[in-house]
Amino acid sequence: MIAGNESCPQPQTGEHLAALEIIGVDPKNIVILQNKMDLVRESEAVEHCESIKKFVEGTTARLAPIIPVSAQLRFNIDAVVEALCNVTPPNYDFSADPRMVVIRSFDVNKPGAEVKDLKGGVAGGSILQGVFKVGQEVEIRPGLITRDANGHCTCRPLRSKIVSLHAEQNHLQFAVPGGLIGVGTLVDPALCRADRLLGMVMSSVGKGPNVYVEIKAEGECGGSNPLTKSLTYSLLVATIAGCQDGRQQKGEGLEAGRRRDALRQHRSVTNRWYDSRRQGWRRHDPTHHAIMYREGREDCVE
Repeated sequence: MIAGNESCPQPQTGEHLAALEIIGVDPKNIVILQNKMDLVRESEAVEHCESIKKFVEGTTARLAPIIPVSAQLRFNIDAVVEALCNVTPPNYDFSADPRMVVIRSFDVNKPGAEVKDLKGGVAGGSILQGVFKVGQEVEIRPGLITRDANGHCTCRPLRSKIVSLHAEQNHLQFAVPGGLIGVGTLVDPALCRADRLLGMVMSSVGKGPNVYVEIKAEGECGGSNPLTKSLTYSLLVATIAGCQDGRQQKGEGLEAGRRRDALRQHRSVTNRWYDSRRQGWRRHDPTHHAIMYREGREDCVE
């Protein structure tokens, strides 16, 4: 969705388009909504539409229809519904081991609550595959992260039981992929407050992803890419399960050529995230947002 009363592209628009390209969304399954048409003149709307076409040219959204709408006046909503009906639904694997990436976690207990009334932490996210059920034993990786005097990293996955499942205000007995799900657990709420489980993965016990402390990435980022050309800055980003690290370079785009980045320090990878409102990188606590660890059971204390 792009606001028709603002210049295109806005920083968040470029980020959304970059996300679509990274995850490989089918170009036929993208719909662009040119919103707030009630706030602009016809000539301005046409000019804005041309800027959108120029922006998505050569990207994964190049085939996407551009539908002018006004959400406030409910103008052209029928066209939006028709376009969404033509989008191919995702093919989820319901028989696979369940797995969910946590994008939120919080403490639902009110200040001053009695001990007998305390509830475990809640994790929210989207289920990638499989089915979660109330009463199921689950594991959250990497869990608790500690470092010894030599800098050796050890992770201890959190094990718990699902006590509730919610979708909006609906109580569920089981949850499947698609949409956002809130999972009530018996995990210490102090470990869940303020999104401390952000980027971690919930799965069946022993079925979680491998954990890493070091990763080496190699790739290309050419300045001829229309997406990077259209931005006033470009980002070289390594993103894994919600945690990311990157560098900002002002100008028309990143210089063409191969770039190799050895991410050797845990802190260098996980202590920054991009704030689109401030258009800059901000720091956060790497202890709670860690996601890269050395592969192997010796670092995964069960």
